Amino acid sequence: MFSEDLGRYHAGEDVYDEAGTPVYAMAEGTISYSGYAYGYGYLITIDHPDLDVYSLYGHLSTRRWKKTEGTVNKGELIAYLGDEDENTGGNYTVPPHLHFGIRKGSRYDYPGDASDNRFTAGWTYTHPANLGWMDATDFINVMTDISDISEQPSLSPHTFELLPNYPNPFNSKTTIKIILNEPLTVNLNVYDVNGRLIRSLVVNELWQTGIYLVEWDGRDKSGRLVATGIYCYQLEIDGHRKTRSMILLK
Repeated sequence: MFSEDLGRYHAGEDVYDEAGTPVYAMAEGTISYSGYAYGYGYLITIDHPDLDVYSLYGHLSTRRWKKTEGTVNKGELIAYLGDEDENTGGNYTVPPHLHFGIRKGSRYDYPGDASDNRFTAGWTYTHPANLGWMDATDFINVMTDISDISEQPSLSPHTFELLPNYPNPFNSKTTIKIILNEPLTVNLNVYDVNGRLIRSLVVNELWQTGIYLVEWDGRDKSGRLVATGIYCYQLEIDGHRKTRSMILLK
């Protein structure tokens, strides 16, 4: 969302509710920051390495209990919404609400300075998608509609690996890296934010032990270029799934 008054883009989504409303973690992960941040009052970020993103929760209460470190589970209580006088850390107030953001990578991939690329960014002069910020609602819908990888069983810890695609974001083509530590039958699919199958990149192929690179050119199964947005690629092996997200920009 672009604000004409501020001349900047909003990098997350705001959810308004009463002060003291509980705030929960969107998925399992590790708290990578928990503390004061100007413009937010209290801020928590959580790294989700399995999803290759971090989530950001701003305008939290400084007076009430909050989780300050360690790992969290999906749906675990992490804090409460702040009162008007503790929601910014500055000399102004805003109504109680949660600023929620999701961004590619880890919080440690981004600086702690005042630039547009800062890990705490809420408003930016650069379009948020160009900085790795995602549409939070779309991302959660993708993970809900396709599969929640934190609930997927695994064959063994090191049977196969699905690595982040590169480049990401991309604007023409991207490469997906898969590692197999034993011969396995592989399926690799791309889905949109509504969980619809966009394209099957690998279908029931028996691969031997090794490292594989699969390219996606941003086209659907009919050969048409798809729209700018968030997509997920899902590796399925013997009924076990791993999923990661990617951003196509044009």
